[in-house]
Amino acid sequence: MDADYERCWKDYRIRHWTAVLGLVLGLPLAVACAIFLKLQFDFDATASIVPVLLVWVALWAWAAFRVTRFPCPRCGIAFNSGYACSTCGLLLNELAQPNNPADA
Repeated sequence: MDADYERCWKDYRIRHWTAVLGLVLGLPLAVACAIFLKLQFDFDATASIVPVLLVWVALWAWAAFRVTRFPCPRCGIAFNSGYACSTCGLLLNELAQPNNPADA
């Protein structure tokens, strides 16, 4: 069971860092892409940056949505309450706890 939790938390970290890097690096890359389009194809600056930014916003919103709607490994409800599941109380990155303390 710990392996399932570890796999779920690994997936959560990948989702989280994808959204963070998309936010931090996405805007500079979008502007660089717009500048490239302007220099290479002589597009109007406004006409080239607006579609690029719209694509960036859509991709980042999708990545952020995947983080906020991440299912709790224990109960399956969206784990979007911070550091603990609001339904079952599972802490962020916590592994499975045995049901019987004698099993530990």
